[in-house]
Order: sequence, then C-alpha cells, then structure tokens
Amino acid sequence: MAKNEFDITSLTPEQRDARLALDVERLLRFGRKHKLIKDLDILVARNTLLDLLALAAPSEAKPPKEDPETPAALLDEMVELAAQKELFDGAVNQYRINFETRLMGALMPRESEVCKKFRKLYVKQSIILGSRFLAKLSI
Repeated sequence: MAKNEFDITSLTPEQRDARLALDVERLLRFGRKHKLIKDLDILVARNTLLDLLALAAPSEAKPPKEDPETPAALLDEMVELAAQKELFDGAVNQYRINFETRLMGALMPRESEVCKKFRKLYVKQSIILGSRFLAKLSI
C-alpha cells in the first residue's frame, strides 16, 4: 500500500462515514478549484452529496491541500466506501458508474447553464473558445 492509501475494509462504520464526509469536502474543493461550482453553490452541493452518501453532517476536519488534475482517485474511494455502506450493489459495475455520475452531478452546472455559456462564447468570441469550455468541463 502506498503512503496515503489505507485498507477501506478495516474501517469501522464511524471511520467510514468520517472518511466519506472528509471526501465530500475534498470533492467540493476540487469543484471550486476547477470552476465547476461557485461559492454560492457550495451549500447545496454539500447537502446533495451528504444526502447521496447518507451522512448526517459535514466533516469538521479540514481537507488536505492537494491539487489533483482529475477527481478520479477521490471518486473511486467515495464509490467504494458507498458500496461498502450498501448504498448500491457494489458488485454491479453499472451501478458503480451510475453512483459516481450522481456524485459528480452535484458539482456540475445545469445543462441550461452550460448551453447558455457555450452559446455566448460561440457567438461573441469563437467556436474554439466554446469548444474549449466544453472540453474543460468534461475534465
């Protein structure tokens, strides 16, 4: 196991929930840094993630300073912990993918906002800038 890795299966339910709550904060930090969500969206995104993960309260711990290019490793951990918590059938790969999509959906702007911004970039500047916006959004 690498330095930052741990054995997920050895966590107590309380430790698992604490880790998930901290992961929520880490994911929110990623979303803000990569401009997926704005500060005004944090409360709703946090509550949505807490609800999806059946957590009663946010983490009181401060998330570590980190700068991943993608949320893949973090999402993998969150999905694994959620499966262990039996929030979905972790043995079915499609359910894992669907749950990960729901987690990221809490950070993504609504489709109408994406279309509006793309259209604005496309019309007022260029199709290249509009396309770059969409590509960046797909992380």
